[in-house]
Amino acid sequence: MKFLQSILLELKNARMIASVRGAKGGYELRRDAKDLRLGEIIRLVDGPCSPFDAQDFFAKGLSSDRRHQALCELFIDLHDASVRIFDNTTLADLISEPACGQAARESKYTT
Repeated sequence: MKFLQSILLELKNARMIASVRGAKGGYELRRDAKDLRLGEIIRLVDGPCSPFDAQDFFAKGLSSDRRHQALCELFIDLHDASVRIFDNTTLADLISEPACGQAARESKYTT
């Protein structure tokens, strides 16, 4: 429970949520769900916005390890794609959109 409380406190301090007192109290969004991007929330709570946060490691690998250059480039691309998805997805997207297929996801997140 302390873990959840610390996350809620971080979100409250960042003015993303507000606490509501009373019998029906709890927390509510301070900003519209369409203005809250997952990337912003993840960075606030957890730091880097990608499960592949070793981007610097792979970037260094591009210049120092030619044998594994293609693999390093793949992980950099994977990092960039995951950050792009987090930064282009809002809470409103998660709440309102029904489950979508691969084609819908690809069209939404391609640049």
